[in-house]
Amino acid sequence: MSDINGKPLGQNRKDFINTIPLGRTVEPNNIANMVAFLASSKADFIMDQVFAVDGGGII
Repeated sequence: MSDINGKPLGQNRKDFINTIPLGRTVEPNNIANMVAFLASSKADFIMDQVFAVDGGGII
């Protein structure tokens, strides 16, 4: 049991993942892909933006 809320260990993670529209947490390659895109010429007209790489968690 978790000392935080009395749920079985691992249940808090499952509950959190269930709140993400894509149904999984971010992986390092998700961040790397965004960085690679922003560093590429394909993003040469993008300025002063904030990108959430969170699987739709803040929609």
